[in-house]
Amino acid sequence: MLSIDRSVGKRIAYLRKQIRLSQEDLAKISGVNYKHIGKIEAGLIGTRIPTLVRLAVALDVSLEMLLA
Repeated sequence: MLSIDRSVGKRIAYLRKQIRLSQEDLAKISGVNYKHIGKIEAGLIGTRIPTLVRLAVALDVSLEMLLA
C-alpha cells in the first residue's frame, strides 16, 4: 500500500507544481490542511477518498487521474 501512497502523492505534487500552487495555496482551495498535503505528497500517509476528491477538484483533474 505504501507504494500506492507514494505514487498518488508524487502525482499530486507534480500536478500542483504544474499549475504553480504552493501547498498552502492548494490547502486554501481544497480545505485540506497544508501539513496533511505535505505528508500525502511525501508518501508518509495514505488518504481517504473524500480528501482525494477535494484535492482533485482543487487541481481541476479527475479522481481517476490522481489514482492512475
